[in-house]
Amino acid sequence: MDPLTTQSHPFPRGAGRDTDLRRAESLLEAALVCQDAREAGRLRHDAVLLCLDLADSCARRYVQRGVELEDLSQVAHAALVKAAIRYVSGKGSGFAAYARATIQGEIKHYFRDCCWAVRPPRSLQEGREPMLAAQERLRQELCREPTAAELATSLGWSIREVDKVMACRSAFRAASLDHDLRAPSGWVGSLLTRDESATVDDHVVLSTSLQKLSDRDRRIVHLRFVEEMTQSEIAEELGVSQMQVSRHLTRIVALLRHDLEVFVAVA
Repeated sequence: MDPLTTQSHPFPRGAGRDTDLRRAESLLEAALVCQDAREAGRLRHDAVLLCLDLADSCARRYVQRGVELEDLSQVAHAALVKAAIRYVSGKGSGFAAYARATIQGEIKHYFRDCCWAVRPPRSLQEGREPMLAAQERLRQELCREPTAAELATSLGWSIREVDKVMACRSAFRAASLDHDLRAPSGWVGSLLTRDESATVDDHVVLSTSLQKLSDRDRRIVHLRFVEEMTQSEIAEELGVSQMQVSRHLTRIVALLRHDLEVFVAVA
């Protein structure tokens, strides 16, 4: 058995993706009513693991656009975690539809916001934030990407104004998350490398969390954030696939982030 696939899922896989997605939604509904923050985090973590195939499928739709699949998968996994945290039961068509819309939206945002060949005018840059907020709100309500007309109505803009902001996607260049300080897991790297912006408490929480990881997971963290190896290099070092490394990094970072969030909530 591959050393990185052991215990990658909290329980045996079902008959297919639909089964996993139904299980994930049940776990998230349980997390919403759970009174214990740590247990709620564990339930969301398990739900995310069950939905990684969905995230990878969404990422594969955007290949051949100048960005490596590895980078797209990392964005998709981070978006999946965000969707699990923000999901509210009873709205729209369920978690799968909401997660899919969130992932697709985040990938599109990555193309527009992190891959500029030429910076757009300040007025268009300033329009991105309210648009992102409106897209997130409508995505939760509609369980799909909102249209330009729906965004215009929500923002009180003209469709032309919406189109101008969205048209910034054409100012695009390829970039790698391995070298992007705004990557979803960037805070982990800053803590592990003793960045001065991280607090002493942050370091203590992270150190405690790392001790709870398996030797295998701590090695992956060390290679990625201390040795600053790419996912492909880690995969070669460990004799596994890049996709397996990506999935384990997503799981590990989600666990570390959750411990820090619990600490902040009770501090």
